Amino acid sequence: MTYLALIVGVLLYYLWPTDNPVQKDQWYTRWQDMVGGSGLSSGLAVILAWWGPVLLVVWILAQLEHILFGLFWIAAAAALLIYAFGREDYNTFVAKYLHYARSGNLESAYLALKDSLPWLQEDESPRSELELHSAVRAALSYEGYQRWFPVMFYFLIAGPA
Repeated sequence: MTYLALIVGVLLYYLWPTDNPVQKDQWYTRWQDMVGGSGLSSGLAVILAWWGPVLLVVWILAQLEHILFGLFWIAAAAALLIYAFGREDYNTFVAKYLHYARSGNLESAYLALKDSLPWLQEDESPRSELELHSAVRAALSYEGYQRWFPVMFYFLIAGPA
């Protein structure tokens, strides 16, 4: 069932627009604020802030597993997979860079991606076109890697929760 949830999740992720309703993190920020302001010790607050939602998801998935041959479990697991994928639109990063680079405006190409891709930020900007292309290629490669591979790897190895 995990593999089927993976296929459904990836298909839905690509079919939805970039501002899909699943990838909203406001609830988790509110949960962290509530746990942090509860007066618990910092170690216990960190454990509760992280394990609370995980244990809740494990319990919900266990309840959904045997309802209607696991279809609700597959839907919930696919939603969790979509939630875990990267938040920013990768294709927009590539399109911005290509637009500026093709027009010859390398400084704008660098500045357009510098704020969005933290691993592109260095002490000084690239001095040549080759350095810029190399830095952007490395940053975009890492962005593509970190938004897909670890999410799918742990989804398949450890399960949706």
